[in-house]
Parts: sequence; structure tokens; C-alpha cells
Amino acid sequence: PEGSWRTVVTGKHQLRLDLSNTTDHWAYFGIKEQGHVNFLHAIKAGDTVLDIGANIGVQTLSYAIAVGSTGKVVSFEPHPATFKRLEEHLHMNSTKNVHALNMGIGPTETTLTMYEVVGSNSGMNRIINNMEVPERFPHVEVKVSPLGKALAGAGIDRINAIKIDVEGYEMAVLRGCEAELVRDKPILLIELDDANLRENDSSARELVAFLERLGYHIRIANDGRRLPADLAHQHFDVLAAPGIQEDIT
Repeated sequence: PEGSWRTVVTGKHQLRLDLSNTTDHWAYFGIKEQGHVNFLHAIKAGDTVLDIGANIGVQTLSYAIAVGSTGKVVSFEPHPATFKRLEEHLHMNSTKNVHALNMGIGPTETTLTMYEVVGSNSGMNRIINNMEVPERFPHVEVKVSPLGKALAGAGIDRINAIKIDVEGYEMAVLRGCEAELVRDKPILLIELDDANLRENDSSARELVAFLERLGYHIRIANDGRRLPADLAHQHFDVLAAPGIQEDIT
């Protein structure tokens, strides 16, 4: 039932979780996705990692350990209630190398509507441009900014890795990061969901083509396989990096 709170030590960090929420449930039982594991293996001590769509911070905490005291993690979570839980987890774990920002990334500085489409899964909160009935779901207004503006004054001169999981807003995030992608060519872990992308006037094919134009090679994140020719209705995570030919796992 809602409000089934538990505090648990998982791996090297402590979490306070509501088992009625899908995101928390996965974290409580230590369920891992191989694509995330593969991405984590690519992160080195001293790296700068961006977590765009950080949710309650489960992945952020893992990245913070991987980069060590000489590295830095910047986490972006636009939903205000979810952001408070992200901050709570950073405080619980005395995390010093994470800078958390209550905002999203996009091509322009603006305020957008984020919909809570599944009450029991905060991981599915998302921006939907083509919402036919705006009052259908509970929603909040969130801030969005291009990455360069969001990081202004943060003292970051190179980005090594970026995770993007924003429930269909990924193409807009990439446009907001384009200058940094061209400059640094960070390795990317991206959720690719064609249906969600289409709700925001994009598609899986457009996203892949955008990255390929920037010189990225893309594979399915969990096993390194090539992408299928037809990306319509597909849903999986992808790993993207420059210079990859056959296997990025």
C-alpha cells in the first residue's frame, strides 16, 4: 500500500524507499538493468558525469562512487517532490561530489508542464507536448534550460558521460546538449522509447540519426547488439560513443 516506507542499505549507500512506488520497489530489491551496469563500467575515477532525469538518485549515488573524490556528478531532476527525495538521499549518504539541480535540460530556457501519468511510478513523470486533455493527469510546472546555461559557473570544462532517461523528452535534451556533445563526445546511456518520443514530436529514428550525424556509434545497451533496422514501436536503452565499431560492452 501507499506509504510503505523502508530504509535499506543497498551496495554502498542507504536509501529511504516507499515500496508502493515502482522506482523505489526496484531499488529496494536491488533489481539492476545490464545496460546501466555496462554504462557504469565505462565511468572512471575523476570523470564528470551528468544524470539527466535523476529521479530519487539511485543511479546518481552509483556514479558518485565511480568517479570518486576527484570526479563530479551533476544531477538534473525537474519534478519538485522527486527532487526533494534526491536531495534527501544525497544527505543520507553524506555525498560530497554531487551537484543536484531542480531543473530539466532542453533546447531553450523555459517552463513546461510535467505530467504524473502513473501515480505509483514517479519514474514515469514526463513532459508531453502533445497532451490532448491537459487536465487528464496531475501535473506541475518545471524549469528547463540548455545545458551550457545550466552549468554556467560550475567549473566544468569536460563531460565524460551522460545518462538521459526523461520518458520521451530525450530528443529535446540532446538538442540542449548539442554543443557539449560536439565538444566532448561523452559516452551516452539513453532510454529509447519510440512511442514516448512521438508524444514530443520526435521518434527513435530521428534520435538515432541525430547522434550518428555527430559521429556516434550506437548499440543496444544491455548486450551490445546493433539496432534493428525498424525502430518504430521499439523500447530499449542504448549506449552511444564515438569510435565504437562492434561491441561497447
